[in-house]
Amino acid sequence: MERFLLLLWLGGIPWIGGFLLGWWAAYLFLPERWILAGGVFGALAGAVVDGVFLKKGLLRAIHAPMWVWGGGYLFYSICTFGFFMGVPVFNLLPGFLFCFLMGCRLAHQGRNGTEVKKSAIGIAWFTLGVLLIVCVTSAILALTDPYTAANLKGMLGLPFDVTREMIYWLILTGGGALLAVQWWGSRATVWWAWKLLASMG
Repeated sequence: MERFLLLLWLGGIPWIGGFLLGWWAAYLFLPERWILAGGVFGALAGAVVDGVFLKKGLLRAIHAPMWVWGGGYLFYSICTFGFFMGVPVFNLLPGFLFCFLMGCRLAHQGRNGTEVKKSAIGIAWFTLGVLLIVCVTSAILALTDPYTAANLKGMLGLPFDVTREMIYWLILTGGGALLAVQWWGSRATVWWAWKLLASMG
């Protein structure tokens, strides 16, 4: 599981980043018909980078500095936010994956239970802060878009009109619930991943 998730995490960055870079480069500098080709070319270039570096670096990657892991988590958070068009609930996924890998990292470092609990709190604060930024950004987009109420009504098939007060309550209650899940889930995921690997010796 650890190797698979490491491969998923590390391998995704070059080809997703390559696709986005190729897409936007073609969008800015080439005719419209070349945009998709630019994205595909960028993704293929990222796959080549994976093929050259990933196999040799996979096992060592778990010991990479925290800023590298934090940067990867921010990258996936931004991509997730954009892919799901500003719906923040899906940003829980990269947070939990990041926490699992951090628990594995602590196990490889030989940390004891007390150290892991302390580290888990710091990691949970980090994921909470990132999700808070995501939720605030999503709220700003929802409140400044004049079509948010109509979009919610149509998307959810509601038989009543959505008012601005309902949107406020949705932001406050939904955002609060997401932050709570991220906080407690992050700590639990770090601890579970560490315990899983530590029990295997």
